[in-house]
Amino acid sequence: MKNLSLKWKVLVPLLLVLATTILQINLIIAMNHAQQEDAVRVNVAGRQRMLSQRMAKDVFGFVLTSNSQHQEDLTKAMDIFEQSLNALKTGGPLEVGGTKVEVTKTETPEILNLLSEAETSWQGIKSDIEGIASISPESTAKAEAINEQLVKMVNTFDQATKMYETASAATVKKNMTVIYGCAVGYLFLIFFSWQITNKYIIKPVTALQRAAEDIAKGDLSGSSK
Repeated sequence: MKNLSLKWKVLVPLLLVLATTILQINLIIAMNHAQQEDAVRVNVAGRQRMLSQRMAKDVFGFVLTSNSQHQEDLTKAMDIFEQSLNALKTGGPLEVGGTKVEVTKTETPEILNLLSEAETSWQGIKSDIEGIASISPESTAKAEAINEQLVKMVNTFDQATKMYETASAATVKKNMTVIYGCAVGYLFLIFFSWQITNKYIIKPVTALQRAAEDIAKGDLSGSSK
């Protein structure tokens, strides 16, 4: 700072304050965006639990009554479940509650491994469901086996939902730590800027003002010292 001109001695702290402010704003925007992405993933994972329960109900409904409505509802639930599973695994657009949303793939290895296990289980469940075509004792036994698998799927996505929530909380905590750090730096820079301004502008100007007042009063003793 000693070799800088007065202009830069004043400008450098101010530029640092401005840069820190911009960084904080960008961090807050990024944090809000990340929280929105987390909310979408948590919502979709939670919906997978509900779809698993619905499929179990419709499987039994179709096997016991051969009602075509159960079959239609089952097919619809299966399609939504598979689309949602793919979106969680790889990312991509998905319709949730009548609204098109972008699902962002998580970078958490544990969640990705759990989703891979869910996909493997789902392929077996899907094949078993498609193998049920009529009312029979054999179909009832298959429905009971499918129900057991779907109960496990409910537990899998209950675990996935909690893992998404935990990952989201960790991200928020990390971002808040950075923001608090920037806030402390921001206050330090303001204090530093005040010190520079006081040393190189306020004190010299005050001294000149006093000298000018002394000259105006005809007292040159203070200015000659």
